[in-house]
Amino acid sequence: MVNQKEGVIQSPNYPNNYGEEETCVWDIEVPKGKYIKLVFDDSFAINAPNDICAEDYLLVSQSGDLETDVQRFCGNQKPDVIISDSNRMLIKFNSNSVNTSKGFRAKFVEHDRPEAAPARLPELTPEGC
Repeated sequence: MVNQKEGVIQSPNYPNNYGEEETCVWDIEVPKGKYIKLVFDDSFAINAPNDICAEDYLLVSQSGDLETDVQRFCGNQKPDVIISDSNRMLIKFNSNSVNTSKGFRAKFVEHDRPEAAPARLPELTPEGC
């Protein structure tokens, strides 16, 4: 369990290629009422033959539960900024025994509660059609 206001996570051996058969798990928790903001560096490379994230991948759970809500990332396009749904975020990196890549590096930071959505959406004008 990582109990810090901010920190850095990265794949093993980053910025060099990660190894084969690597598994890393980061369980990040901040005080109740706060959220976690995860921002990836521009250099993101997780091996993904045929763009299928089946063997080398990064899992991110915004609720801290990899069983119910998870996003899966691989390839060369870095994920957008991710903000947790609660005060906990769970992240898992996995690589298989075949090809490797550079991996990833991301910064996490304690984040204030997101503002509520506006009660009423602005009206659209005809120019938008």
